[in-house]
Amino acid sequence: MEALQDRLESAAQVPARPPYPLSSLIQEIRLQKGRPVLVVEIAQPSPSSTPEDVGRLAKQLQGNGMASTRGVQYAGWGADALAVLTDLEATSSGYADLVAACRAAKVPVLQRDWVLHPLQIVDAKEAGAGGVLGTIASVSVRATPVLSSFAAAVGLDAPVEVVNKMEVEAMASVGVPFFGINLAVGLSLALPGFKSDITKGLLGALPQGASSLVGVTSIEEAVKAHAAGADSLLIKREMLADAEKEGKVEELLERLKRTLMVSVLAQDAKPYNGMNGERKQPWALELHDKVNIAALPVLGGLCALSLLGYYEGAKVTNVFLLYIIADFLWIYFQPETLPSLHQVILGHHVVTLLLLLFPYRYPAFARFTCWDGITEINTFFLIARRQFPALYKPLHYAYWISFIPMRLILYPYMLVRFWVVLDEFPLYERLPVVLCQFLLCCFNYGMFWLSIRRRLVKRSKKQVSTAQVPAVNRCTDRRNVRGELQEKSSKENGVKDIRAEAASQEILKSR
Repeated sequence: MEALQDRLESAAQVPARPPYPLSSLIQEIRLQKGRPVLVVEIAQPSPSSTPEDVGRLAKQLQGNGMASTRGVQYAGWGADALAVLTDLEATSSGYADLVAACRAAKVPVLQRDWVLHPLQIVDAKEAGAGGVLGTIASVSVRATPVLSSFAAAVGLDAPVEVVNKMEVEAMASVGVPFFGINLAVGLSLALPGFKSDITKGLLGALPQGASSLVGVTSIEEAVKAHAAGADSLLIKREMLADAEKEGKVEELLERLKRTLMVSVLAQDAKPYNGMNGERKQPWALELHDKVNIAALPVLGGLCALSLLGYYEGAKVTNVFLLYIIADFLWIYFQPETLPSLHQVILGHHVVTLLLLLFPYRYPAFARFTCWDGITEINTFFLIARRQFPALYKPLHYAYWISFIPMRLILYPYMLVRFWVVLDEFPLYERLPVVLCQFLLCCFNYGMFWLSIRRRLVKRSKKQVSTAQVPAVNRCTDRRNVRGELQEKSSKENGVKDIRAEAASQEILKSR
């Protein structure tokens, strides 16, 4: 017992390096790239596998064992992290797989097992793992928080699996920072959309600032979990089984990333707040939107007044420079300000800042600032439709009505205009201005293309869902028709019975 106590104390005294790798990845990937972290599950063949299967697999992989080889492959194919299954009832090697994967892979490796004792967390830390999966909230209301706290003390991520809102509230009350949602546990219903609805509700019930890991078995589940606000996704073996047989794991992960990036624009990737599906917004995003709702009409109005000759263009340039610098710094230091495309917007601000330096240096060309800056009216509609959902439809129409002439027509025209007007300037001053305007045109057309693609994907999904009518509805329709026929038949039979009774009474009277 003393030896066990010493291991626990020494593990707590020397936290893992780096600490909390999965949480760090969430901060890096979720906030900057706008998609969840992809945690790919790997495992050795189960004990039920035949010796021929094991031999064929060993010959195919060779060398360092299955877990290490597959771990390196998956990391090279786009996995952000790995989850190694070590449960001896489901795998033949167990803990050895975890050690091999940690040594071979450069991405964070998590151990997936039933975590019932702090010594399992110590074993995972000594193997080099960055966290443990399998801490179940329903196992023990008292023991689970202890396991979560101990994992945090040694620097490991330990998502606590929950299956209902009561477990979320119980774990949140004791300060659990990381939640796992694995709906395959204890949920055998196959109703369309049922799992995704529960996922959305559980994610919405998480406390502010908590991280989440959702297990998925298909790209459709991954997209729905991402839209509901999942910070990371556990790509289960069921999802990779067919791709592994065909040697298309890399293609599957790449397709998943592309689909998630498209869904960023489709859903804004904002988490839900509560079981009713309302979206919660980080305070930085809320404050940023409110400030811009007040500032953008002023900027757009100043540009319009300057173009009409009622305001000095040089002052508009100075105001725009201050606005762009302040907005850039705020977004840079508060990444949660943007629901998606964090790095793209930062790059847009850098290009805009460089473009503004020319009219700042040559105030005679401040009119160009006003022509480009009047598009802030369009940006106002974009933010306003997010902040005023009751007015979403008219603001959405206003956004697109102003988007096309301002961003798709005016910006390319200004590109040609810059090239013609600045023909007397040296190339080292003329070319950067034209290049910056070209990059802004690319940004606008890129956003337009992503929006069109998002709508096409949404329409195709709607057509598929319409074509695949649930069998429950068809059965209900059949039952309704059958009920109507039975009711009609019973009415006809009732009429016949009344007529027969009347006839029998007449016969009796005649007798």
